[in-house]
Amino acid sequence: MLRRLHVQDNHLRHLPDEITQLDRLQELFANKNGLLDLPAQLGNLHRLRQLQVNENALAELPPSIGKLDSLRYLIVAWNSFASLPEQLGHLAQLEYFDTSHNQLLFLPPSLGELKHLKYAYLNNNRLENVPTQLGELSELRELNLANNLLEQLPASIGRCRSLKALTLTSNRLKSLPSTLGKLADLETLIASDNQLTALPRSLSRLKKLKTVVVLNNAFTAEARRQAEALLPNTKIYFE
Repeated sequence: MLRRLHVQDNHLRHLPDEITQLDRLQELFANKNGLLDLPAQLGNLHRLRQLQVNENALAELPPSIGKLDSLRYLIVAWNSFASLPEQLGHLAQLEYFDTSHNQLLFLPPSLGELKHLKYAYLNNNRLENVPTQLGELSELRELNLANNLLEQLPASIGRCRSLKALTLTSNRLKSLPSTLGKLADLETLIASDNQLTALPRSLSRLKKLKTVVVLNNAFTAEARRQAEALLPNTKIYFE
């Protein structure tokens, strides 16, 4: 029985509905086609572990995607999504999610139900905020929110206790929440091209923090000195 189906670079506009009958399929890669949609019954592929459909022309994901209860890797970057289905939160085994380079205006609160999610790439969208439920992602290790329209982060981000790398470049952030000081495993913080004037004093608690990159912000010379005094064992890049 077919377990892997790779149909990249084939100028496809649609995938045949018959694909949803491949009940032993574990990998479906359909990158770099011209896909306009996905089969409505995609959720029938209960053994699917990896789904990659990046670089297509998709405007939505079918709600049935929430039935892919074995899915661990979901890569849907470089499409035209403005929203994601609430059913996304049913993907209980999902570990890796890349929805970068789309047109997302918001994220479904159900994102917080992805208890095993470790890597989330939400960069290069049009997000103005992220749901407080983000803080429920206790296994999250890497979060990329760069190149959005964020003016603030929810305080709940401090509950993402496994987070090692946080990227916030090119948003509209004027400050960072003090709850970042609860991210005991954080090693890298990148927040260049924002409107920051200071770093939270709570960052001094982060003994594993190695690198902070805050190029092109609004730090005064005094604010830079204070940040360096606050984090003597961390390399801070201001310029």
